[in-house]
Amino acid sequence: MRKLTTILVLLLFAGLQVAFAQRTVTGRVTKTTDNSALPGVTVLVKGTTTGTATDADGKFSITIPNNQAVLILSFIGFTQKEVAVGAQVTLAVTLDEATQVMQEVVVTALGISRESKSLGYAVATVDSKTLQENKALNVAQSLDGRVAGLNINVPTSGAGSSVAINLRGSGSPLLVINGLPMGTAGGGNSGIGRDAG
Repeated sequence: MRKLTTILVLLLFAGLQVAFAQRTVTGRVTKTTDNSALPGVTVLVKGTTTGTATDADGKFSITIPNNQAVLILSFIGFTQKEVAVGAQVTLAVTLDEATQVMQEVVVTALGISRESKSLGYAVATVDSKTLQENKALNVAQSLDGRVAGLNINVPTSGAGSSVAINLRGSGSPLLVINGLPMGTAGGGNSGIGRDAG
């Protein structure tokens, strides 16, 4: 009977230690650049499934198992950060914006993005540096000889008129500049008078 009582007391003591080891930690997450609050940041106790998210003011509250707990903070567009809690009760965490170099992406029909090497047709890219090498009166003339299947006809009606652009037989290809579709004046000038560009 005495052994059973001793074991029960030890188990009760161990249970109390576990209960007291768990505690709640609060904190606030901000941007490093301007200290503005970051809502929706995921806060997760490392090695567990315990987690929460910051509110509209960037504040969070989470229960940690012990003082050795490490919090993982992650948010889209920001670098993931690990913070050792220790004996702290309140945390102030700043996240750095993530700078990633994106590879070439081609937007196909209906806004579906794919890498150019995965497409079943030819894709040509001309960057601004290449266009600046060939000084011309307008951008369309700078494309001459830079894209396979592209024919550029220089205007005969003088400066300021449209350039006739034919891409693989299409008389009026769609040009998109900085995300805005641009008209091509019906395929360019017809050689009769000035067409106002």
